[in-house]
Amino acid sequence: MKRGLVVLFLIVFLSINIISASVFINEIELNPVGTDSGNEWVEMYNDGSSVNITLWYIQDKNGKNFTIPETVIEEKRFYVFDNFTSQLTNENQSLSLFNEYRILEDSFGLFKDTDNDNKTWQRIPDGTGNFSFKEQTKYFPNQKTLIENKTSSPICILKGENVTLRVQATGFCIEEVIFSVLTSEAWTNFTGVKLGDNYSYVLNTLSINNNQVNWTVYSRDCFNRTEKDGTESFYINNKTQLSAIPSNPDGLNGWYVTEPLFSLINLDATKLYYQWDSTGIFGYVMPFRLENSPNNGNVTGGILELNYWSNLSCKVEPKQSQIFKFDFKNPLIKNLQPANGSNVVNNLKPTIQALLDEVYQSNSGIDKSTVNLLVDGKKADINLFDSGDLDAIVRHNSVSDLSLGWHNVTVNVTDKAGRNSELTWFFNITIQKIFNLSVYSPQNGTYGSRKILFNITTTEDVERIEYKNWNDKKPKFAELCSNCNEYGFSKKKTKTLNEGQNNISIRASDSYGNVNEQNISFFIDSKEPIISKTEPGKNSVTNGSKFYVKYSEDNLQRISVIFNNTEVNLTGCVSGKNKNCSINLDLSGYNGRYIDYQFKIKDSINEVLSKQTRVLVDSTSPILIVNSPANANYTRRVPFNISITEEITLEYYDNSIFNPKWRTLCTRCDKYGDTRLKRISFKSGNHDLLIRAVDEAGNSDIKNILFGAD
Repeated sequence: MKRGLVVLFLIVFLSINIISASVFINEIELNPVGTDSGNEWVEMYNDGSSVNITLWYIQDKNGKNFTIPETVIEEKRFYVFDNFTSQLTNENQSLSLFNEYRILEDSFGLFKDTDNDNKTWQRIPDGTGNFSFKEQTKYFPNQKTLIENKTSSPICILKGENVTLRVQATGFCIEEVIFSVLTSEAWTNFTGVKLGDNYSYVLNTLSINNNQVNWTVYSRDCFNRTEKDGTESFYINNKTQLSAIPSNPDGLNGWYVTEPLFSLINLDATKLYYQWDSTGIFGYVMPFRLENSPNNGNVTGGILELNYWSNLSCKVEPKQSQIFKFDFKNPLIKNLQPANGSNVVNNLKPTIQALLDEVYQSNSGIDKSTVNLLVDGKKADINLFDSGDLDAIVRHNSVSDLSLGWHNVTVNVTDKAGRNSELTWFFNITIQKIFNLSVYSPQNGTYGSRKILFNITTTEDVERIEYKNWNDKKPKFAELCSNCNEYGFSKKKTKTLNEGQNNISIRASDSYGNVNEQNISFFIDSKEPIISKTEPGKNSVTNGSKFYVKYSEDNLQRISVIFNNTEVNLTGCVSGKNKNCSINLDLSGYNGRYIDYQFKIKDSINEVLSKQTRVLVDSTSPILIVNSPANANYTRRVPFNISITEEITLEYYDNSIFNPKWRTLCTRCDKYGDTRLKRISFKSGNHDLLIRAVDEAGNSDIKNILFGAD
């Protein structure tokens, strides 16, 4: 039993070694140059993991064995055995490789080598291919690296774009594939990226100065052997170049203050184009300025984007863009306070200010750090305020009174582009008597007449007293009196004003430019509400529902209904002409009795009552007794037998037909089909019937009957 286990172990051990071994006879030199003895050799190649071939042996055709000394062949490496103790025959030779367990690993034969040269028998590809008779490659792979299918893409390349170089390289243990590119008169090497047998490199063309670019490919294997293929080339198209005269902005902060001249050049272009912002496209013929820019840019300036590109023979160049800033206008100094040449009355600290206007809202903007304001030749303390995005307001920060008489103000300002303006103006300070304005009428509130009393006085004679109604279609000041100190005080004066809201400004002004003004707001409601219709009508019967009033009132305050000393307000009623409003009343406490009702409508001033109307209250619903039809099956002519507790209108509604509607059976009746049988025809099939009894007051009773008709 133990012996069997030992044998089994040996078999498994031998099998593992046989399976793991990948050593082949790879190259044979039978007839070297000169003497064969001692110069013959056999090369072996290990295609698998590292193998110890100590005590392996080579056997020739005569059965003579040549033992391999202690040797380990690493993965993908070669071993040359040249210790042949006797000469090998050069014809009809065969060689076999056995491992230490006398198991055949590889063999080759019959073959011959009768030429006294450097040619050997060798496998191509190494280890696995067939034997060929070629120049010896002792200690090296038998096949050279094959480099083929060199390509570059894209076909059309623009300066600065990437170009992908590709090649296919096949061979033994390729370590590196190198793309060599001639850039600026020197060859520069780039290591390719491997994907199977294909290699590539993405090259950016920005740093390449020449247009026609030559390139080639080298390979290096694990034995440091190199191979090179032929030279290829690709062409780099120029990008369109933009130049400006002057080349740098002639103002501050990157702004042009004079209009530059622009030029485009591209020697590879078939046609050149340019475009301002996103406006029209222009073909480039000669240098240009801002004449085609949007919004009259050659006058207004602004921040503009210049796009430019060209048509190449192989494609359209992507747009290039450059931002330019232009400011061709000096800032304006305007909206002067006090106005130039004006009189300032009774104010020793007038507001002194000016608007610093950049004119066009695309200019550089006011540089507030440059603003100076001088009063009577002395630099003043100022406050600066933004006015929009570009403009500013400069204001004198008054700390002391100015003297009576004439004063001058000078403002100097520079914008962010470096453009400068200066302005001087004058004003006069005088003292004049000031008056008070008193308005006794009209007053804030509500008036019931369109004729409004005006009663106004001033403490001094004024040049004029006038008023403006802001609720007129075209409001404007109308003169009440001139060279006066009162209006409507000594003699009553009225003005006819608008129905509804009135907002009045009353203004008095003297010859010195002093103005006093008061504002009054009041409402005129001169029209009473109109009641044109009420329901229910006289002597009608009601259950309390649908009490209704139709009216016209533009200033509605409240609507109510009054009955038997009870008043109830209506909700949701609105102002306007020919409007209506309704309410449902709970009259259950008045069942069977008469009541008198009337509507009351109130606006801001007036109150109107409708005439009193008497109605009978009936809040009791009729009781409907349906004897037939019942929930059963009938012929198509269905009998009806119905009785009711009071006179009503009797109707039915068939939910089972395509277009159902209420159909009247009888009016002012308390029975139907009782003394004389009534029949009504129905279509065949099942029917879902509603039978309704409605009395004069609107009270109702409904029954649902399901039956079939054959």
